[in-house]
Amino acid sequence: MRVPHFSSKISWISTILVALFTQVSHGFEASPVPEVSFEALDFTSNVHNLYQNGSRLSQHGEKYPDIEWRRGYDAVAPIMHAADKPVKADVLLQLRGVRPGAKLAVSGESETYLTLDLKGETTVGSFIEENEIIRVPVAADKNLAKGLKKMQDRIRWKLELTQPTGERSEADLGVTPGVACYLVFTDVVRQSPEGYFPTPARIEHAYNRFNSAVGSLELQSPWKDQVHSLSKQVGRYYNPVNHFEDDDCWFVPGTWGVRGGGASCISIVRYCRAVLEVLGYPGTIRMDAVYARPESPTMAALGGIDSPDIYKNGLKLFLVDNRNTANGSVGGYGGMNNYEGVLIYTGEGSTVYYPGGTQYMYTNINQVLGVFRALVWARWDSRAQNWQVAQIVHAYQGGVRSYGRVGSYPYSRAGESGVYDEMPRYGLFGRRR
Repeated sequence: MRVPHFSSKISWISTILVALFTQVSHGFEASPVPEVSFEALDFTSNVHNLYQNGSRLSQHGEKYPDIEWRRGYDAVAPIMHAADKPVKADVLLQLRGVRPGAKLAVSGESETYLTLDLKGETTVGSFIEENEIIRVPVAADKNLAKGLKKMQDRIRWKLELTQPTGERSEADLGVTPGVACYLVFTDVVRQSPEGYFPTPARIEHAYNRFNSAVGSLELQSPWKDQVHSLSKQVGRYYNPVNHFEDDDCWFVPGTWGVRGGGASCISIVRYCRAVLEVLGYPGTIRMDAVYARPESPTMAALGGIDSPDIYKNGLKLFLVDNRNTANGSVGGYGGMNNYEGVLIYTGEGSTVYYPGGTQYMYTNINQVLGVFRALVWARWDSRAQNWQVAQIVHAYQGGVRSYGRVGSYPYSRAGESGVYDEMPRYGLFGRRR
């Protein structure tokens, strides 16, 4: 077998990597000397939803190509792969002078990870006289690890060609260094806002945040409990005046160590959703906002009181929390909210709700209203430059947050509970609501 040879300062697969072949004769008449070159590497099990890093975490670049390496590329594009599944790829070879019935066997040997050892073969169906591209499917015998991590290694590729006559040729196709594999939970590709598009930098950020939040929880624990751990950790730092949109939500943790930091409930929810989405978290991940109307104060409505504002006799409707100077009683100032941002997770046969900036996990969306003190009518006090409670529409038992215990919300149905930490959590700005 003859392979064209090229010299280059880059001694890896970005050029046409070839090697001299050794023929092994089996006593048959010699076949025409075949030619081969390594043209491309296509990881077919790649999720194919990875974007290049932007200049900052809130930005992303172009999507990585579907075929990770082609002859002439300077590097192999990183791949995003579901954990606990085998890696599969196609090795694209350009052949010439190969007879029908010839067998091509390709193997890729990882220096570090057995789960990146790949091998496979294909048989040529018809005579290849001129240059023709053949795909050789290769796959790993072992599944990737179950955890979240980045794997990076060198893979050495070899080819064995067996002609119908029995002649066998072997070649070293070269080494691909720096093959980076980002393990995520699933191969699900969601239709998400651009701020949630996975990039290498965002995935590594999400690794750190998720693993920090989950801590000693086993990855085999219920999915909703892992989401709860994330929501609780991020929810410790609440500040309603700091609002982040989809792209900028990645900067929420960056506010935790500075004076005046923390983020609004909806920003906390956005950030938690972003972390889960770039990691390919199983199940359905949504977010919304809830409020209550005067005619049905114990029933959560989707949206906000400010869409549009609700007024009666010059008074404006609010959901008041325990930042209010009188704990939501008439005459108290501040602590006014138009809605509560909620992370909504559906998986393993159930749907649960996580109010942003709290320690709660609820099984009924109406329970979310319990993070507030009351639904009230308030007037604007121009001297105090603040809203003041004028009338109470409905009191939510002073806000279940105040009791600091595990139990059922008063508007729950049988089997529905609101679970949170028995010890109140404090961030930079005290307890959330």
